Amino acid sequence: MSEHLEIERKYLIAMPDTRALRAACSHVYEMEQTYLAAAPGVTARVRRRQEGERVEYFYTEKEFRTDRTCVERERTVTEEEYHRLLVRRREEGVTLRKTRWCMLYAGRVLEIEVNPNVASYPNYLMDVIIVKRTLLLHLVDQAYSHGMHDMNCDLLRRYVQAGLLRVQGYEFKGYHRRIETVKSYFGFNMDVINSDVRQELFKKNPVYTKVRDEVPARYYPGAKVENSLVADGCEIAGTVENSVLFRGVKIARGAIVRNSIIMQDGEVQESCELENVIFDKAVTIRSYGRLIGQRQYPIVIGKNVTL
Repeated sequence: MSEHLEIERKYLIAMPDTRALRAACSHVYEMEQTYLAAAPGVTARVRRRQEGERVEYFYTEKEFRTDRTCVERERTVTEEEYHRLLVRRREEGVTLRKTRWCMLYAGRVLEIEVNPNVASYPNYLMDVIIVKRTLLLHLVDQAYSHGMHDMNCDLLRRYVQAGLLRVQGYEFKGYHRRIETVKSYFGFNMDVINSDVRQELFKKNPVYTKVRDEVPARYYPGAKVENSLVADGCEIAGTVENSVLFRGVKIARGAIVRNSIIMQDGEVQESCELENVIFDKAVTIRSYGRLIGQRQYPIVIGKNVTL
């Protein structure tokens, strides 16, 4: 990945004359930019840049050294890798669409971006599309035959611009979450601890899953559980706060579990402390273990691991 030191100056200006811009610019790009989850102090993003029929994809990391300087690392990526990286998008999940005009001015690179960050309305797409089956089959066939991959960018936008489709929006005002990253998965599980959220999601439209009947959860003397979801088959002798425990989880005496997700058959042994942690199935942490994550970056442990 290339690396260089960049000094960047940004100014907010009035909308220039686009005809004069077009005459002066060497390149005009249509861009889509999405920010990704990254380590503290680092900004990561992916960009789709199109000029005419040419489409390029980039992955960029910026590590800020001062309030005006940063080290930038950028590399080109394939379209396939671009779509894989999109899974890491930040929880808000907003993709910025902008036009970038590029030129040389007084020996410097000058870039003008038109409407780079301003949405015309506060709503955003939930990526839920209701379409007739016959039309969907036709669109998939067209996408396959022309090497297209993105339903919104490659298909719908082109068809709408050509006047071949009429697309309308429906405003959904209820609870929703886009679960595409570890952070968004963690946030959703913390949300469903709230009984109002559970009522909205599941009261009218229950979700059925595989049956595994077990005895009710067992709470030993001295156990303390607050604001948590505890499934059947759990055995709790320690402290559990603001957490989600799947079936068959065991919390031993003296153990403390806060703001965490412990999946099926997990075991937290004596005097352990967990906070902002996600355990996959059948994870065991031995006595006196300690894992403390951040709410923005919870610690994730894969299945069948003993710590």
